[in-house]
Amino acid sequence: MTIRHYNTETIDTTCRQKISSLQGIRALAFIGVFSSHVPVTDLGAWGVSIFIVLSGFLMVYNHENFTCQTNLKVNLCFAIKKIQKLYALHIVTMLYYVFFMVKSLIIDFSLKHMASYGTKIILNVLLLQSWIPSMRIYFSLNSVAWFLSVCLFLYMAFPVLLLVLRKISDIKIASICIIGIWIIQVMIGYLSSRSVTSSVYVENFPHWVTYIFPLFRMGDFFIGMLLGYIKKKSDYSSPPKKGHLATILEALPFIMIGVCHYFSHRKDIFTGQIWFRGNMLYTVSNVMLIYLYALNRGLLSRVLSSKLLVWIGNISGYAFLIHLVILNIWELAIQDLKVGGVHSITVV
Repeated sequence: MTIRHYNTETIDTTCRQKISSLQGIRALAFIGVFSSHVPVTDLGAWGVSIFIVLSGFLMVYNHENFTCQTNLKVNLCFAIKKIQKLYALHIVTMLYYVFFMVKSLIIDFSLKHMASYGTKIILNVLLLQSWIPSMRIYFSLNSVAWFLSVCLFLYMAFPVLLLVLRKISDIKIASICIIGIWIIQVMIGYLSSRSVTSSVYVENFPHWVTYIFPLFRMGDFFIGMLLGYIKKKSDYSSPPKKGHLATILEALPFIMIGVCHYFSHRKDIFTGQIWFRGNMLYTVSNVMLIYLYALNRGLLSRVLSSKLLVWIGNISGYAFLIHLVILNIWELAIQDLKVGGVHSITVV
């Protein structure tokens, strides 16, 4: 049984420009994640959220003629094919942290530690760590690899979600679905905050539900798919218009992101709650951002289509997986230099 893919070589020049601007957004998302780990800012939650919504959008946009399957094995093969290049890097980065596990086990050997380390390795190899509601599991080894675990599930679910999407008759219904999914996510997030939030096996349960859990993240992914559907439908009904108004509109979602980021630090109000600020807080601005920049009608979209940002966007998946390893190696090198008597290192 074969799986047909949309032939990206048939996409016209305008489409390529639109995708270039979205690659620029992908670059900004990675920069947001990286800066949160340095740390300079804490835009990592926004970066992850935009990654997932954008993935759903591009999957619809680039797989228009996809033959849907409900066969689990076929869909799993499709998902594995989608992540296979990143998976090799995932194993390499995982082995870096396994080295320190083995070193720790040699120093302080116990069957309990060996079983714990073995469980973490197996779950990471199988990309199942994001399904376990324990920070010691989903953030084990190369902690950012939980995102690849989520992506594997989302790509596997894509053919089934596409079947659902094809039953939607018009743009209005798709828009209502986006709003409905967001409301359901808010309700689930609130209910998770009212549940048990701390135990031996579950640390920070609301954070896991709304930020890590693949089934919850499927909502963000499907929002992106619905947005891709809306964009495709609107291509046939509205001619492209460019001008100063388009540039002003393109600036609006970034202003909204800044406002959301400000209120996310107000712990005493609704937007500052951990189950809300890690995801749903940025949904509206993310939807606007992706849609407006896919139109490619303003000056800012052309800025985001620059060669540098497109290049960063193209390698963002690899950079996302490896950046913590690089930061860890850098920190160890700094520590070694300090121990050796060198203290005059300035990081710019």
